[in-house]
Amino acid sequence: RFETYDVLPNQGGTAQILPINSNDNLQSGFTLVSKLSLDVSAERGPPQAIIEVTLRIRSTNSRPTELAIIAPTNFNFTENCLVDGGADVVQCAPRQPFRTASNEVRQQALLRCTEDGLSENPGDVKIQVVTPRVTPSTKSWYVIGIDAANDETVGWGEAADGFEIIQMERSEVMYAGIPSVSTVIAFTFETKEQIQAGGTLMVLTDKAPGFELTCDESFDQISLPGEVGCTLDGAGGAVIQLNDTLTPGAYAFAMSANTPPQRSTS
Repeated sequence: RFETYDVLPNQGGTAQILPINSNDNLQSGFTLVSKLSLDVSAERGPPQAIIEVTLRIRSTNSRPTELAIIAPTNFNFTENCLVDGGADVVQCAPRQPFRTASNEVRQQALLRCTEDGLSENPGDVKIQVVTPRVTPSTKSWYVIGIDAANDETVGWGEAADGFEIIQMERSEVMYAGIPSVSTVIAFTFETKEQIQAGGTLMVLTDKAPGFELTCDESFDQISLPGEVGCTLDGAGGAVIQLNDTLTPGAYAFAMSANTPPQRSTS
């Protein structure tokens, strides 16, 4: 039942708080959802990579049988995203993107639990995600607890801090800053990760419009180990194929490029 009140004069002329409206209990109420505790962490956060993310979810007043995980903008989930379900989670799969009130689109995944639902201490859950190129302006992750049998939301939680996307350290690009010329462009970088044989290095030029890389006899692998291949990606960039393991350390390579007709600010 819902009623509204106002201060009105009574017959004696004095003010009195009196009811002015009521829905007469004609509308059904709603159940308040319980708070879910959510912590999100990752041991590493390179850009545009598949990584493992650890979810620590705790529920005290509800036992949801499904958990919708909503990631920050530009994150994605792999097709079969469950790595370790802990005690209660048995499946992870992407679901329809979530659109916020501000029209922001976020990817989400559905975690299915055992029939008994999420226990109080289910252990850490590990899932696979694809990271964006840079850290989103908002790093918050969300979890929605669902009672699948009744199609009812029973819990909600937020991890406001998330984690940062860490760019490759000590990376530099050196070239002749003259418009509309063919020149040699050199790349140096340092990696803390070991890249196994068969891995690739991607040189993207979408943030430097007008540059055109070439994979010809001018390609110089400099300090890249083993046999190295170079192919164009069709968008002005290049893909470097590694036939040997790239251990943590500093590396360099060079290739030809045509500079844009105007000086780039990127």
